[in-house]
Amino acid sequence: MRAVRRGNLSPKRTSRCVPKMGETSSTRYDGSQVSKARVAMDRSQPLAGKRILIAEDEPFVALDHATVVAEAGAEVVATCVTVTTALRCLAHEHVDVALIDYVLADRNSEPLQAALRQQRIPYVVVSGYPRSLVRTEPVQQILRKPASPGELRQSLEAACSRAA
Repeated sequence: MRAVRRGNLSPKRTSRCVPKMGETSSTRYDGSQVSKARVAMDRSQPLAGKRILIAEDEPFVALDHATVVAEAGAEVVATCVTVTTALRCLAHEHVDVALIDYVLADRNSEPLQAALRQQRIPYVVVSGYPRSLVRTEPVQQILRKPASPGELRQSLEAACSRAA
């Protein structure tokens, strides 16, 4: 049995999504940081090769989301803790689908949702708030926190298939 090095899931700083002075930074979770033995980059996986933006201000939740996404064969473009940073990343990175919390560190994610809709990028909102407070449009995909890994994968797959 091979020894596992500690810190395989540590975040990498992004070079493009650099925050302004006093702003919380975004982090990048490279799919290669998740055990490659567990991640089969099989093209039969619906999320394989997809580039996903995660907007989540709770570090452990963001790490869980990044792990689920990477294990599904997708690449996490960045994890952002603020709407401002997420919008900056969206302007500089190609994103296929987004997984976003409704309330981030600086404000609610409605401006981010509007930008994603404008660019026709599908997204899934994950929130502990009631759906009636979170929903901004009738067909919006909303998951209640805590969402299981299966729910996250299925919702992201459904969002991608609706956009295709």
